[in-house]
Amino acid sequence: MDLFKEACRYCEGAMRVAEIDAFCRQDPRLIRNPAKPGFVTTVEILQEEQRIRDTVVAGKDVRESVGQGRRWEVRDKQLDEGQLAAVKLILENLRGRILPGGQR
Repeated sequence: MDLFKEACRYCEGAMRVAEIDAFCRQDPRLIRNPAKPGFVTTVEILQEEQRIRDTVVAGKDVRESVGQGRRWEVRDKQLDEGQLAAVKLILENLRGRILPGGQR
């Protein structure tokens, strides 16, 4: 997400633009990607993504893949290369249920 835009939208005047800008640039809880200025993530999100990848790898060749060998198109144009790679990994390797109740 573009943190600056979202902060401005939800701040509703509680912070000045300069304060929002400083927060977006300096808050140590956020991980920044120099290739995408203004876009951030957190350590917790990166850890969750790694847990998902680990689950996928551990489930490989256990049951039929979620993607079932079909070609899938990712519609979310905001995903970065790492997120797209994770989606591909899941569709090609995770087998069986991935959501409660077997929803896909």
